[in-house]
Amino acid sequence: MPRLVWTYDGKEHIYKLDPEKEASIGRAEDNEVQIEDVNSSRRHCAIVPHNDALAVVDLESRNGTLVNGELTELRILSHGDRIEIGTQVIVYEDESSFSDEDAEPLFIPPEDYASLVTQDLSATHRLKNLAQSGESNREEVEKLYLLFDLNKVINRERDTDHILEMILDTGIQIISAERGFLVMGEGDYFRVRLSRNVDQQTIKRAESKVSRSIFKNVVESGMSLIINDAADDSRFGSKSILGLKLKSILCVPIIVKGKAIGVLYLDNTKKKGVFSERDLGMVEVMAEQAATAIENARLIEELKLKSIEIEHLNTKLRDKVKVQAKKLDTVRKLLSNQPLPRFKYDYSHIVTRSPKMYEIFALIDKISDSNVSVLIEGESGTGKELIAQIIHANSPRAKRPFISENCAAIPSNLMESEFFGHVRGSFTGATQDKPGLFEMADTGSLFLDEIGDMHPELQTKLLRVLQTGEVRRVGGKEYKIIDARYIYATNRDLNAMIKENKFREDLYYRLNVIRISLPTLRDRKEDVPLLVEHFLAREAAKQGGGEPKKVDETAMQLLCEFDWPGNVREVENEMARLHALCPEDTIFEDLLSPRIRTTSETIAFLPEGLTLKEVVEREKDTVERRIIAGVLKRFGWKKSRTARHLGVSRPTLDAKIEKFGLRKDVDS
Repeated sequence: MPRLVWTYDGKEHIYKLDPEKEASIGRAEDNEVQIEDVNSSRRHCAIVPHNDALAVVDLESRNGTLVNGELTELRILSHGDRIEIGTQVIVYEDESSFSDEDAEPLFIPPEDYASLVTQDLSATHRLKNLAQSGESNREEVEKLYLLFDLNKVINRERDTDHILEMILDTGIQIISAERGFLVMGEGDYFRVRLSRNVDQQTIKRAESKVSRSIFKNVVESGMSLIINDAADDSRFGSKSILGLKLKSILCVPIIVKGKAIGVLYLDNTKKKGVFSERDLGMVEVMAEQAATAIENARLIEELKLKSIEIEHLNTKLRDKVKVQAKKLDTVRKLLSNQPLPRFKYDYSHIVTRSPKMYEIFALIDKISDSNVSVLIEGESGTGKELIAQIIHANSPRAKRPFISENCAAIPSNLMESEFFGHVRGSFTGATQDKPGLFEMADTGSLFLDEIGDMHPELQTKLLRVLQTGEVRRVGGKEYKIIDARYIYATNRDLNAMIKENKFREDLYYRLNVIRISLPTLRDRKEDVPLLVEHFLAREAAKQGGGEPKKVDETAMQLLCEFDWPGNVREVENEMARLHALCPEDTIFEDLLSPRIRTTSETIAFLPEGLTLKEVVEREKDTVERRIIAGVLKRFGWKKSRTARHLGVSRPTLDAKIEKFGLRKDVDS
């Protein structure tokens, strides 16, 4: 007759099956086979007749029924199949494999234990192969089966506390312990994270039931410990051991990243010499499982926190994008609805709707008719030379020469000749007379760009020209009176250069009669869409006309968010690039330069003066404080429960509370 065989509470149980009748299995007392396992359902599964054989059928159980490690709803049973219900394993044996009088035992040599517990389901076949030799020891085999079953359940389980409870329950069962404790901590501080008794219940006042000296010894040494006569063991303070009424103790460290973070602590208050070296080996396997579960829980919690932080930052960035886009849209609508200011001169060839540029146009209206010197300040690409040309074009000198020179582009040894000219034979290579920039600009305007890069010696000679109005060619003897209007430009801080003795202070005051400060493009972003359309239209005209390319809304948003460190010139170059690369009529965001796509998502929204790392750290602290304050409030400021829920130690929680200045009367 076929039968079911299982081990519970150290005893073997056998149930003989009737091939023509159904036998139910579960936790309820009215089952033919009642099992004591909290992970089983009241009616978990049944053995039923099926096509001249017996099959196991799952009865819609909570955790499912496994046969040889595979979830099943119905399966024909063969000899040796293992029906797994929670942590309980029931072996099916058919009538041909045994005699009721003499069932062949299964034995595993002790030297194979270590390799066996690390195997997967193939270890079941290894057990059968090993059964041929050695002395029978069915109880040891069933203990190993329990370890296998525990490992498979752990692999499916996601609740860390449930995993640790199962580890303690299994440990108590397989080594005949009375109680089990999972103790966490370091140094003199420890806490009992979980406790279980033989009835799978939590132990009240668990901290008072554990020997501090034993815990401390195992954590500090990182070595397992067996005490088989606690009252006579002088190593750990017999007085405290006697007070705890301990007889046998087995304590194994839980090692994470080479450091003991706690122990699995099992004891028996009634019997001496309960635990063996084999028991120790099995509990050490469970300690490794506990370490893995704890570390996985920590990593998952860390990932959750980082995910929350990243989502929080992303939300803030998205909100800022929306706000900025709304502001930009509002400005664009306002400008489009407002009539253009009326100026004395025509500025239509400058693409702008910026109030800051309108202020500059109003200033140019006032100074164009005069001969005063003008100093134009602004970053590279802001259009300093264009403004100089406008001043000249709107002045009475408009039909006279406009001479432009970049001071940074002239070699220092040629500067004097370039500015003042030379006579034939004045130096090697001077084969004929040559007028300088001052003479060429006579009656017109002279624009000197990057004036801050002028050589100090030439600064002195320029100052003399401005004071006297006279120039003399290199090698010449005659002075010539020059009537020119001087316009200067710089992208450097001349005041700072004066303090560093790199620019003459008296020359600066000669230059700085009228000063025009051009805004950067990031200070007039309302002009970006206008400039984009203008330069795309110009590129289309260069290619023979036709409709200019359009810019997708998302791409335009990114262009408007970008800071444009190269200002208008950079916009011009980017539009030329996009026009050449875009095969269609519309430019989409994937064609934009990488710096525009990435910078618009991050740097454009950083608070002034802060790096990205500083912003992330600040936001991380904000999120962490809010989470800790919320959990403390939820648990009524019970710090042990809060630390356990957050997956951190009590000292770490105390440090966080102090760091964030949390107070019960304020943050509750």
